[in-house]
Amino acid sequence: MNEGASWYGESCKVDKRIATIEDWEKATKVDPLFVLDVPWLNTKHTLASMCERIFKRATCRDNGPMTAERLAKIIFNPKAK
Repeated sequence: MNEGASWYGESCKVDKRIATIEDWEKATKVDPLFVLDVPWLNTKHTLASMCERIFKRATCRDNGPMTAERLAKIIFNPKAK
């Protein structure tokens, strides 16, 4: 059990624009790319390594071209494959 701790929970403390989902939504309307300026906590993972972890945990196989829709299904519902 993580006892309420998560990377998001810790990260939302470093920038008021992501403190709540509503704040994130408002900031996105002002600047859709604001997240590139957020001082995210260092996880020692690259985007590629995080994607690799997600695919490994979801035990994904190569089933043809990757689309945004397929990727979203894997990330948000790994059991749906």
